[in-house]
Parts: sequence; structure tokens; C-alpha cells
Amino acid sequence: MPGSLSIRISDSATPALQALAAELHGEPVRKVMARAGVAAVKSHFYDLDRDPSRANKLGAPRQHFFGQAARATNFQISNSGFVISINHIGVALRYFGGTVRPVNAKFLTLPATAAAYGKRAREFPDLEAHFPKKSSAGAGFLYRVTGGRGKNQRMTILFWLVKKSTIHADTTILPEMSALVSLMCSAADSYIKRTWERSHAA
Repeated sequence: MPGSLSIRISDSATPALQALAAELHGEPVRKVMARAGVAAVKSHFYDLDRDPSRANKLGAPRQHFFGQAARATNFQISNSGFVISINHIGVALRYFGGTVRPVNAKFLTLPATAAAYGKRAREFPDLEAHFPKKSSAGAGFLYRVTGGRGKNQRMTILFWLVKKSTIHADTTILPEMSALVSLMCSAADSYIKRTWERSHAA
């Protein structure tokens, strides 16, 4: 499964700003831009985390995936620019999309109820597997007997067993890139102006 996601920004994309930054030894300006970018990405994630339309469809308590992604967002300065990194598993998969297949197992286990959401199948020691000949949901499912016997047996399906799961790309989980770059350039411009004014005061 894809892990962290990185946004790479190079000063060469803004030559006028790069020329000004060179007079200020470059790195301070890059840090200002990087901090502004990280703040914007974090704010976007927190907005998604509060968005009721992003709640899981099973009605389970939210796992606050985007809140975790916000707390895992940071930056690193390089010689030519900087990198904003979101070091949280699953972010890249949601952004780019892709197909997930089981590793060291025959099936993926997808939650079928709110009780199973955010948990692993092995956390339920009383589950039994069933593989119907025809199943629109996948290859089979894991269930728990909740009462009755024989034909009157009642069960609750907790997990679907599938060979793969396809995640569709969702680029809206990050801020629009041109707006993000514009915000960072504005932060750099303000910093340069303040530094210039301080150095020429009096």
C-alpha cells in the first residue's frame, strides 16, 4: 500500500522570487514558504476531518484519518527548494488511487458493519468463514453466530473477504496546487519586504 505523499517545490518555478531570495541567502525564504505550505495543507486536512460528508458510510465512530494526516505533515529544506511530506499510510493511495491486494494472506478483509470498522479480523476470535457460490460483495465473508441453531441460526456478517480492492483517485484531499503555490509565494514576498524594510530602517 502506498505510504507517505510528498509535494516538491523548487525555487526555479518562481525565478523573480529566487533572485530576491538569493540576496537573503535563500534558505530563510524557503523555510518561510515551507511553513506556509505546511500550515495550508494541515488546515485543509483538518477541514476534511470535520466534514460530515467524509464520515464513514457504516456509521461507525470516525477514525480521524485526515486529522492524523495533518499531524504527520512536515517539511524538509533542500538546496533547490523544499519538500512538504505527509507521512501517513494511505494518503498517497487516496490521492492517486490504486488497487490493493493481500500480502501474506489470501484475502483482504473489508468491514461490513460499524462494529468491524477500524479493526482487524483477528480481534474477533469467534468468527467463521463462508464462501457462497455466488456473491456480489466478494469471494466470501466472515460472520459471527448470534443465536439459533441449524436452519434457524442467526448470524452477523462482520467482514467481506475479497481478492482486491480498488480505490479511486481523490485529488481533493490536498489543496489546489496553484492556490497553494500562490499562498507560499505571498508568504515569501511578505517576508522579503519585511526584511528589506528592517535592513533599510533609519
